[in-house]
Amino acid sequence: MKKKICMLLTNAFAPDVRVYKEARYLVEQGCSVRILCWDRNPMAGYPRTEVMDGIKIIRFRRPSVAGTGYQQLGAFFGYIRDCRKYCKKKQFDYFHCNDFDGALVWAFLKRGPSKMIFDMHEYYEDVGKKPGFFRPVARWAMRKATIHMIMRSEYALYENDLYLQKPYRKIQKKLLSLKNYPDANLVRCAPKTKSSVFRVGYHGALRTQIPEFTTLFEAVKGMDDVRVDIHGAGPDLKMLKKLSRNYKNVFVHGPFNGVTELTGLYANTDVVFAGYRPYSYTREYEEVVKFFECILTGTPIILTEAYTGMGKRIQKYGFGLTCDTLSAGQVRASIRLLKDDRSFWETCRKNELREAKKYDWSNEVKILNTAYQLDKL
Repeated sequence: MKKKICMLLTNAFAPDVRVYKEARYLVEQGCSVRILCWDRNPMAGYPRTEVMDGIKIIRFRRPSVAGTGYQQLGAFFGYIRDCRKYCKKKQFDYFHCNDFDGALVWAFLKRGPSKMIFDMHEYYEDVGKKPGFFRPVARWAMRKATIHMIMRSEYALYENDLYLQKPYRKIQKKLLSLKNYPDANLVRCAPKTKSSVFRVGYHGALRTQIPEFTTLFEAVKGMDDVRVDIHGAGPDLKMLKKLSRNYKNVFVHGPFNGVTELTGLYANTDVVFAGYRPYSYTREYEEVVKFFECILTGTPIILTEAYTGMGKRIQKYGFGLTCDTLSAGQVRASIRLLKDDRSFWETCRKNELREAKKYDWSNEVKILNTAYQLDKL
């Protein structure tokens, strides 16, 4: 019998690449998949309903601005009401809750005998923009809430290996690893296009990175043979567009389609700047999808040195460079080395392509067979 799966997603699915990859796989295995989305920006013009590669997408329009915290509560509870109304007369075998807010929505639904899969895209204890007195309290609260949701799930999918440490060890039987490796069908290694300038790129979510991007902009200031291209959406987009006007060689383009455009974006990128807040609690274990995309496309990377988990691999295998991404001098020196030493740049690219086969989404995603008991069909 075809399993009926309802995914809960608190964005508009523009599309959300990770969610798309998982949903498409489930459809390919014979499941019926619907995604209930929270469309915060009606002006974007996304259709209320559509079908994409067999995935049925339903968008509920509740205007709000992502990243504004408590200001979104009214719209968030409106989205919950929309989901309750939609699910009231429908029966699903599983609810697939994307992130902690998706699990919160699930808690308010009339679910019947259905089971819940908790898809943890992040490590939720990493809260607070800066270290301070309240940060440990917030971390403790999020830890308790996350454990509660994991216990209520059939399985919880995790990406960050911090979930293998205390206090999650007692509930390890609920945990299944699902690393967010790129799908080779969506992002492929293509020859770099020719350019008269050295192209520094960033293609992804824009949040909590204003200090790092400001440092990058200052680092390339006056470098006429370098340009910076930033593609993405998020709370930082408006500020980044404003900042970019002060630099002749910095361009902030806004959202892109991660399903159809990634290959082209990386073909037009010579190095990726991956600057993240150095005080993140997850920095030793974090594995961002950008890291894997660089490896798959053979694009050297400049990474914040505090992210030692990825940084050790960059240094060991020669994928690029790590530095203090809040130091304009260090960022500028890293860009210059990769730009001026073509042999070093080509070596980094070859090293990445040699290791790319280790990060295979087509094998990684098969863990969903266990989560949904697809092998028993």
